[in-house]
Amino acid sequence: MRNVLQLVLILLFSINNLQGQELTRGPYLQSLSSTSIKVVWQTQDSAVSVLLMGSSPENLDIVFEELELKKDHVMLLQGLEPATTYFYGI
Repeated sequence: MRNVLQLVLILLFSINNLQGQELTRGPYLQSLSSTSIKVVWQTQDSAVSVLLMGSSPENLDIVFEELELKKDHVMLLQGLEPATTYFYGI
């Protein structure tokens, strides 16, 4: 459980709105485990879902993308290492 809590606290260091989307809700975190978590957000207009993740705010080199246009966005991040620092932006 300790590793899960560390993962949640670390993922809270987010960089919001990298893609110019107007957010109406979130991002917030759901369904966490020691190696995965869901990031959920809403946009005012339909948009593709893009989440960037990396080891620092300047190095968001992992891209998660769904091309379907929607207002309610859910990205499941899997394969995370427990007790590892991750930064993300949407």
